[in-house]
Amino acid sequence: MKQTIFIKNTPIDEKRIAFIERVVTRLTRRTRNRSSIVMTPYPISNCVTGSNITGNILKYMFCASGKIGRLMLCLDANPKDDAELIVLIKGGLSGKAETYLISSMRTELDLNIELKSGDRLTVSIKPLGEKTVIKEAWTSFLWVPEVKEAKMKQFSIDELEREGEKLIAIEEEV
Repeated sequence: MKQTIFIKNTPIDEKRIAFIERVVTRLTRRTRNRSSIVMTPYPISNCVTGSNITGNILKYMFCASGKIGRLMLCLDANPKDDAELIVLIKGGLSGKAETYLISSMRTELDLNIELKSGDRLTVSIKPLGEKTVIKEAWTSFLWVPEVKEAKMKQFSIDELEREGEKLIAIEEEV
């Protein structure tokens, strides 16, 4: 619904001033300065191949605090007698281990494990029967460092617009 805001040759009255103030108030609410950062998770992965894989398939040490989100395991075939996936976190004087039953070729687990700087992760696999032979195991997980570990870079609005124009120019070239 379109409203006529300013009618030509009419004096400014209280009603029009109230309307203008209401519009300005709404616009200022929308333009409040907000800042947010995107913490991209780091994918960390490994692949182990062999004639009959058992034991450690991935080891990793964290140099910053953060959180492990999702862990994914891909095997060369479905385990015939299932297998165990052991996720072990060691740090300082403490440790934590979790065991998961693997019955398919591809497994995704939401771990949501908090980590401290210096913690070490070991992922191991153990076939549960003589029929299960694993010849290839791919392991990958997503790690998100804490916000305090992130490097901040500030941009002015003009700089952001220039960066956006550069990206548009690059996309047009492609």
